[in-house]
Order: sequence, then C-alpha cells, then structure tokens
Amino acid sequence: MSERMRSVRIRRFTDGVSDTLDDLVPAEHTLGITLDGAFVTELSCSHSALDALAVGHLLSAGRISHRDGVDVILEDSGEKTQALVTTAGKAGAQSKTRIHCASSPVTVDPETIYENMERLTRDSSLFLATGAAHCTGFFRKTTAHIIHDDIARHNTVDRVVGEAHLTGVDLASGTMCTTGRVSSEIALRCLGAGVTILVSRGAPTHLAVRMADDGGMTLLGFARGRRFNCYTHPHRLQTEPGA
Repeated sequence: MSERMRSVRIRRFTDGVSDTLDDLVPAEHTLGITLDGAFVTELSCSHSALDALAVGHLLSAGRISHRDGVDVILEDSGEKTQALVTTAGKAGAQSKTRIHCASSPVTVDPETIYENMERLTRDSSLFLATGAAHCTGFFRKTTAHIIHDDIARHNTVDRVVGEAHLTGVDLASGTMCTTGRVSSEIALRCLGAGVTILVSRGAPTHLAVRMADDGGMTLLGFARGRRFNCYTHPHRLQTEPGA
C-alpha cells in the first residue's frame, strides 16, 4: 500500500443498514524544513515530492527568491522527513505586497479548460482512493507538465511551484489548474511564481480577485463540467466572436 494512504476498519450505513469493511484514508506525514541550517517550519502533508514541497513553500513564504539556486537533502525517519535546503548564496526575500505578472502571450480556450480540469481528479490516485485530497497541475495546452496532489490545497500549489523552480519550467508559459478555492494566499503564491492564468474548481475570495486584477493574472473559478466564471483579464480566453 502507498505511504500516502492507510487502511481503517469502518461501519458503513446505507438506508439504516450497516456493514463492516476496510476503507482507505489519507496518511498525514510531517515535513520539517531548514534553510541554510536554520529551522523554518513543519508542515503536515502527504508523503510525496517532498523536495518540491519544501522549495515551493520557501518560495511562497519569501524565504528564497526565484533567482536562488537551491540544493535539497531529504532525511526520512518514518513518520517525519527533514528537508535540508541550502542556497548558493544568501537567500533573498521577494516582495509580498505588490507583484505584477509579466506580459505573456499565453491564451487558453474553453475546451482546453474543461479537459484539464477533468484530468486533475482523474490523475489523482489519492483523491480517487480516499476522496480527501486536492490537486494542482500546470498545463501547456492539454499537456500536463506537473501534477501534484496532497491533503492540503496550499501544499499542492507549493509542490508545483517548487518543482517548476527545480526543473526550470516557466509557469507563465501555460495554465495553472487547481481543485481548491482561491484565497488571497493561493493568489499570492501564483502571482509570485509568475502564473498568468489560474483556473479553480472552487470560488475565489474578494481579496484574491483584487490581487489577480492588480497583478494582471487571468482568474477563472467554478470550473466544473462545461462552465466556469472569469473574474479578471478575460482577454486571454480564446472564444468565438460574440461569445
């Protein structure tokens, strides 16, 4: 069985009748993060892509910048993993007050959005097995370059941001899709990573909409089935004339 899941004995009730069976629930793993020898934080997360999560979290927290080269060593002791992150020089903090997206020619059409959002949950083994996971992916057209799931929605975004940093993927060159609602913290993470188009199955908060608008990011919400709402910068949507 995957380290990310555990089997538990449950009683399931249907129309007042119960039966006993084994069910899968997500496991919680602890990730400790140190930066250049100094303790930063501990996260509760799923046990996968922990190097990407550590780097993404540090980027989102402004502890390192997207210009910093990093090395990550993972020390796993069973229920806890320690991520030892080192930078080539002094880690630089990025601004967290006003971040503008670079001008990007990237556009997306509705059919691509429908397909990519459907693929998010289809490709998440943790969600399919437990129903208790969020998923975030980075797509160029309908090609998934990075997809991660986790018990926490913030962690899925940080994992994608971290892997993009480690592998040199430009997040302004495609579309970021996520299953969780878009709070100001999620919007800030994406703006800081240079995301141009953010699509969510959930709703955005008012502050997230304001931040996306100010930052030049196209924000789509309630992307379910064959519909979505566009909250900011609709010029990046490829639609038929008059649509």
